[in-house]
Amino acid sequence: KHSVTVCRMGSSSLALSISAVLVLCGLMSGLFYASYVKKLPRGGQWEKPVSYAAGAKLVLANAHVKAKETVVIVTDDNTDPIIANSLFEQATQLEAFPTVVNMSAIAFDGGEPPLPVQRAMSSADVILTPVSISLTHSAALASSLNTGRAIVMTAFQPEMLQRGGLMADFNATEKQCLAFASALTAGKQATITTAAGTNLTMSIDGRTGNAKTGLVRKAGEFSTIPDVEANVSPLEDTAEGTVIIDASIPYLGIGLMPSRDPVVLTIKAGTVTNITGGRGAGKKLWDAIKATGDPNGFNVAELGLGMNPRCRLIGMMLEDEGVAGTAHIGIGTSTNLGGKVQASSHYDAIMRDVTLVVDGKTLIQNGKLLTE
Repeated sequence: KHSVTVCRMGSSSLALSISAVLVLCGLMSGLFYASYVKKLPRGGQWEKPVSYAAGAKLVLANAHVKAKETVVIVTDDNTDPIIANSLFEQATQLEAFPTVVNMSAIAFDGGEPPLPVQRAMSSADVILTPVSISLTHSAALASSLNTGRAIVMTAFQPEMLQRGGLMADFNATEKQCLAFASALTAGKQATITTAAGTNLTMSIDGRTGNAKTGLVRKAGEFSTIPDVEANVSPLEDTAEGTVIIDASIPYLGIGLMPSRDPVVLTIKAGTVTNITGGRGAGKKLWDAIKATGDPNGFNVAELGLGMNPRCRLIGMMLEDEGVAGTAHIGIGTSTNLGGKVQASSHYDAIMRDVTLVVDGKTLIQNGKLLTE
């Protein structure tokens, strides 16, 4: 709960204080506006923000939270508590039984939370994860889906409750996302290219396409939010080529890519063999994976396709990954996506304006989604 400090003062002092506060608020709002304008996302303007409460209510609606359900909200000490508090308060309004579990941030994206957190997750009907370091590809989340459903909220920021991808019509985008997932399931060979120089091929024969629609309705389902994506895990050892990351690596404090110095991934036999560029960003990602001591961390785990028309590239994971017309390559763990590799980490790297061809049929052309 929030703490409030109350001060007693006389009426004249109160009037002076109110005047001072109003002047200060005016100055602060001017500074905020200037900062806000500088940070407007590429590709569009932010819409008028809604309240944190309204945004939290949208998240719970997408999770289809009902009265008397147990809701475990896992957060960490690097995440603004207003997010977990807003979710808690709105779940209470729905007459559900919410619990906030706060932990120290885990060491690696895709790593495991402490045992008490795992136990709380496995006992819940609904799991929400506003954390700074991803639990998406952890064994703990996979285990919790035996009896529950989950909405993943990695690297979530308070402003993401107010605007951007969360304002999408998720029921409207669900049909297209499911169609892409079905096309990936039916496919055998996928090729992804970009004008920036990406040229990557992989076998997806026999693998199931996954639809992360932002909606979960029953036990066993999990999705990201506001990211809407279809993804697939390629057959191990089959991905070959070069990937130019010119959009974002929303991990490790990297964020948006410099326009003239993208990160370059070299991929051979399903493994990332080199990461360069990005004004040091490539080396930072390489070193982070290397630091896990797990060679599986370089496995090409995922091809993900962004499908949320309201998401914008802002350097935040689940906003960036959802941008319609982008694609991302996942590196590391693939078991939660239908692959066979368990690693100590999982990182995604995002490309702009992709072209995707599956078995000779073009599904995305220069960032335009062609499958309805």
